Amino acid sequence: MKNTNTHSSTIRGESSACAEDDSLDLRVPSPERPFFIDLELGFRIYVDKRTYNQYVRPLESEARTAERRTRCVIAGKRCNGDCSKCEFPRTGGTVSIDEQYEKYELELEDKSESIVDRLAREELINALVKAVESLPKEQKKIARFIASGMSSRQIARALGIPQRTAYDRIQVVLKKLRSMLEPYK
Repeated sequence: MKNTNTHSSTIRGESSACAEDDSLDLRVPSPERPFFIDLELGFRIYVDKRTYNQYVRPLESEARTAERRTRCVIAGKRCNGDCSKCEFPRTGGTVSIDEQYEKYELELEDKSESIVDRLAREELINALVKAVESLPKEQKKIARFIASGMSSRQIARALGIPQRTAYDRIQVVLKKLRSMLEPYK
């Protein structure tokens, strides 16, 4: 008989085969019922695959999920090692960063922006603002629409012009801004 069940379970209700035949003994295996479920009452019943999947698989899935949650977190990832041999308690807690650095030679990536990068970004933003301010009135308006995230269709509606015309004017504005900001590449 097939058995992947390691959990106790209680089945409420009867399988469809049992409803048809009251004399059917679910404690006896048959070709139609190759799977079994161990009940908390201390005996085993044999069921078909659909019934087995309906009652046992969710329990197994829940148990696997609970077991995964009890594993240590090392370097930001759940440990996949053998928890019985693990030096850390199976609490699901994290290991301290100092301990990870010392024992596992963890190197943390510095994701903060360097001062040089920050100054370069600020300088580029200031140059962009000056470049936009130097554009003619309508192009300045289009640049502000672009900066606010408007699409060419929305810009066309706002200016009362055809969408293709708006698209062409957007391209002109972007080309001008690129050429003005060329030294900052």
